[in-house]
Amino acid sequence: MSQIPSRISSPKPQDFLKGGGETNIGDATTSDLLNFIEPTVVFRVQNALFGLPRTQVLRSGFFRLMMESPHLGDSKEGTTDRPIIFDERTGITKRDMKIFCAVLDIRAFHAAPTFSVTEWASAYRLAKMWDFEQLRDYIFKHLNASITDPFERIEFADALGFD
Repeated sequence: MSQIPSRISSPKPQDFLKGGGETNIGDATTSDLLNFIEPTVVFRVQNALFGLPRTQVLRSGFFRLMMESPHLGDSKEGTTDRPIIFDERTGITKRDMKIFCAVLDIRAFHAAPTFSVTEWASAYRLAKMWDFEQLRDYIFKHLNASITDPFERIEFADALGFD
């Protein structure tokens, strides 16, 4: 009969991400465990870094074209060393990106949305810009349900480019 250790020690999260060598955890190694951690694409907006799951990013026609084209980038594009940069010319703010990331999370967990109409509109603008079709449709449903005043509907429709 084998003994079960009374205290299991596990490495700190940063130990998993360090280059070189493997950390043993029972019978698994770091490289085995990293296969279960979803790769992240890193973006920089106003000197803040944002990481989004690669599978979510590739749902965007815009980013899929960028990341899968052999002519537009390399494998290091979208890492912490070489984030995808959105500077002031894009009009994307840190606040826009935070809201966009939160909407992506809400969709994944089906939690009740608690955003203002302005915040939903901000996320819609990025989803439309980056060609996230399903996310854009999801946000549109919430915007459509949130805006009841006809004049406000017209104002938002014009601002967001609805037909």
